[in-house]
Amino acid sequence: MLFTQPDIPREWQPAYRDYRQRLEALLAILGAWLILFTMLAYQLSYSIRGVSTP
Repeated sequence: MLFTQPDIPREWQPAYRDYRQRLEALLAILGAWLILFTMLAYQLSYSIRGVSTP
C-alpha cells in the first residue's frame, strides 16, 4: 500500500519534517517500552503460574 505525501506549502515543509521526526521518535520510544513491558510480563508469568524452569 503506497502512501502519498500531503501537499504542504514550501514554507511549512521544515516544520512538517520536524513534526514527523518527533512523531517517529515518540513511536520508537513507545514501541521500546511496549517490548520491555511484554518481556517483563513474560518473565514474571512463570513465577506467578508456578512453572519451574529446568
